[in-house]
Amino acid sequence: MTEQRSKDSGARMAGNGGPAARPSGRSGRRAVILGAVAAGAGAAVSLAGGADPASAAPGGSTPVALGKANTETATTTISNASSGAFTGSTSANGGHSGVHGNDTSTDGGYGVAGSSVNGDGVSGQTAGNAKSGVAGVDGSPDGAYGVSGMSRVGVGVYGQGTSGAYGVQGTSTISTGVYGSSPTGTGVLGDSPDGTGVQAVSTNGIALSVSGRASFSSSGLATVKKGDKTVSVTVAGATTSSIVLATIQKPRAGVAIEGAEAADRKITITLTGKAPASIAVGWFVIG
Repeated sequence: MTEQRSKDSGARMAGNGGPAARPSGRSGRRAVILGAVAAGAGAAVSLAGGADPASAAPGGSTPVALGKANTETATTTISNASSGAFTGSTSANGGHSGVHGNDTSTDGGYGVAGSSVNGDGVSGQTAGNAKSGVAGVDGSPDGAYGVSGMSRVGVGVYGQGTSGAYGVQGTSTISTGVYGSSPTGTGVLGDSPDGTGVQAVSTNGIALSVSGRASFSSSGLATVKKGDKTVSVTVAGATTSSIVLATIQKPRAGVAIEGAEAADRKITITLTGKAPASIAVGWFVIG
């Protein structure tokens, strides 16, 4: 009877906030473990439900909540001096974004903006075939720019390709694939030290269409002096297999072009007789 009263007294003390009875043996340890597991599960459920914020907000401001829409009138800044400041990732199918930015201002701003003091402002990479490291799409009703590049003294848009790839490629089903414009300079420039600067190819249409005057460094005027029959001109890139076109610029009685021959880095134009006076000859080297 005395032992039973002692147990009842200990139970009442535990229920009233007093020291609880000490668990003993295997059943006591099992109760402690089950209690810890239940507490951890409760914390996980609380986080999954979005009840807890991502982190405490300094200065009593509203914390950023995970899985919730966060609305603010000031800029939220994340800074990191030793690694990346922010990373977004998604594995969901359906065209989702790891990081998504949207601008709804009436004056027009930037959905996503990147800037760098010494590196690239925005960098995009892809490992998917036929995909783009950076993709731009214009969905405006009157036409705008899918991708726009601007530079004060450098290059607005730069593309580089290796192993047979294209540095810059433009495609259009009904309009212009690549368009370049300049009020006083060069609209489109192609340069290659040892290859083809600009190549035009068409299977059934016109490979190259020019509106306006055309200028070629492999063309010019040569003068056959009075009493001479030939004239030679230095032409960079000319070879023995080059084609030379030559014509006298003004009619001359009794004399004509006998031949035009290409050699290494030069051409030679020959008349049918000696020039009765200085004769201007236009020439054009192909290939």
